[in-house]
Amino acid sequence: MGFDKIFCMKKKIVLEGEKVNEILYKTFLLEKAESFNLKGLYVKDEDKKVEVFIEGEVLDIGRFTSEVEEASKYGASARIVKVEDYYGNVMKLESFYRILVLQYLAKIYDTVKRG
Repeated sequence: MGFDKIFCMKKKIVLEGEKVNEILYKTFLLEKAESFNLKGLYVKDEDKKVEVFIEGEVLDIGRFTSEVEEASKYGASARIVKVEDYYGNVMKLESFYRILVLQYLAKIYDTVKRG
């Protein structure tokens, strides 16, 4: 077993808040995941909450979680409800980025269609 597997872990973080389902908040999560060099990220929408699945090294996951928690104190209107170990697959960052772009395009399309 390589060292990358020893220090790598997966977590599921449940966030609640008025704006957690918005695209800009998901972009914030992606930016933080990239800045802390996480290997994977997926955001699953629920009603006024999201389940965030992340994969990365232990220290990087800790930094990501701290940053998300800290941002909630400064108007991100989200709070961490639960953090737990996760044993399933987590989407690679690049794949999540592509999904986020498609969500942006769908939102633009809906706005133009209504306007």
